[in-house]
Formats: sequence, structure tokens, C-alpha cells
Amino acid sequence: MQNLALSLETRSLELIARDLLVRQPGDRIPTVAQYQERFGIGSGTVQARLRALESIGAIALRARGHQGTFLEGRNLSELWSHSRQGPARGVLPLPEAFEPVGLAAVLREQFQSLGVPLELLYLHGSAKRIQMVREGGAHFAVVSEPAARKAIEPDRERWQVSSFGAETYNKDGSMVVLVRPHLGADDRLTRIGIDPDSQDHTLLTRAEFPVREGYTYAPYPHARLPALVAEGAIDAAVWHQTTLVIPLSLVGVAVRPLHQPAAIRLRAELGHAVLVTDVACAEVSSLIANVDLSRTRAVQAEILRSEVLPLY
Repeated sequence: MQNLALSLETRSLELIARDLLVRQPGDRIPTVAQYQERFGIGSGTVQARLRALESIGAIALRARGHQGTFLEGRNLSELWSHSRQGPARGVLPLPEAFEPVGLAAVLREQFQSLGVPLELLYLHGSAKRIQMVREGGAHFAVVSEPAARKAIEPDRERWQVSSFGAETYNKDGSMVVLVRPHLGADDRLTRIGIDPDSQDHTLLTRAEFPVREGYTYAPYPHARLPALVAEGAIDAAVWHQTTLVIPLSLVGVAVRPLHQPAAIRLRAELGHAVLVTDVACAEVSSLIANVDLSRTRAVQAEILRSEVLPLY
């Protein structure tokens, strides 16, 4: 019991900093007695920790007599540092195209402006990224809006979803169809590459090449699709355009836009990137509320025009 008390005493600054992270300027903070009861520490310790956070500029407090003490201002960088949570950790799609590179770049920019360290991880498959947040391996995940909607449906109240805006996950024209070389006039596309690990790719492929029209699907990782089309192992595949070392035209692969109206509509839905956090991690949710995601399209455009080198 004594060891537990010593542990709480040692962690008292961390615990109070975490509580203040989730409060907004203008909020009344808990009383000393409430902090005592919540964290199991002495009143003198509570008062000392609040004074310490004020002295380093992490918070500005104002006492209003019987109304209580109010948070007038806060420094997110200082509070996050003293909450001892390490870097904020996000998991993003693989940075193979300029859109995900831009998403990573704007997050890096925004967290730098907040003074909060950021660690970015990259994982293929939206469901896997959200599962990583669910299991505590990351604080937030970036996915398409439809993928987020499907993944969080069983426990919607658990999640906070913040939008980067339209055309940020993939832009109009960035999703295309690759067609194998040496296709004769009488040849018909039948064998279509599909990535079963990607919900977005699966949905878009089924919309562009519906089973009812006689197409069959061959499961392959997304990264292998251009080579498989070039080899003729598959007839066609939906592809998120990237800058390849060897242009597809040099190996005879034709590139065409999406044709099916259902696929075109779906592509627009999939174009919305969102950031998903677990509301149980209130400190992270509060932090994300201060990240300006509206900068995303401008940053992506700068990267596309090679006006800036992305830091991600």
C-alpha cells in the first residue's frame, strides 16, 4: 500500500497534466479535494503540482472565489511533455502516392507547430490500421471515410472521426484501370486483379468490374498489380497512380479512367480521408482537435507541383 502511495506521488505531475490536457481554456478545473480523491495524493502535492505547471507556462489559472479555479490558458507542448506519453503515434497508408505523402506531411507540420512529438507508422489495409488503434498500438489512424464508417460501426460511440476533406485520400483521376499489353480487338478482359487486404480496392474493383458481367477476380497485393498486368498474368486492375521507376507505357500497359458510374461515384466517396481516434484516449482526442486538417489539400498540391519536399 505504501509503495502504491509513493507511485502515485511520483506520478502526480503526470496525472494532473493529463487531466488538464483534456480541458479547454475557460473550463473550471477540479478542486484540490477532487484531485486528491481522484488520484489518491495529498492536498499539498496537488497544490505544488499546479504551481509547478503554472511556473513553467504549461497552464494559466485564475481563482474566482466560491466559483472555483478556471483554466485561462494552456501550452499543449508543455502539458503533453509532462504527461509522459511519449510521441503521439499515428498509422497511415503506405506513402506510395502523393496523397498519402501529403497527409503525412500535413500531420508532421501541424504537430511541429503544436510542439508535440509525432511518430508515424505505415501499414497497408484500413481495417488493420483501425485495429492497431483499437489494440493500443497507435493513437490514431488515417483511412478513407467509407472504410472508417464500416470499421467503427459495431461500436460507433467509441470513436472520434475528423475529416481532412474531399479529394485528400485520392483525387479525381488518380484511380485508374491498368490493361494488359497485346490485347486484341476480339479479346475480352476477364481476369481482374484485386487486393483482398484493402477494403477500398476491393469495393472499387467490384464496382468497376462487377461479377454479373462475367469478371473473375485474382487476389494479389496492390503493389504487385502493375507487374502482373504487364506480364499478362491478369487482364486488368484498378490502380492508384504513383510515380513508377519505369513508365507503364514503356512495357505496353494501357491506362484508362474508371468507366462504370458506380465506380466513379464510389471513388468520390473514397476520396475523403479521415483521422480516427479512440475517445477513451481523451488526451489524444483533445490534441487532435487542435490540428488544422484543412491545410491538407494545399500541402498536397505543393507536393504535386514539386514546390516543396515533403517531410514525413
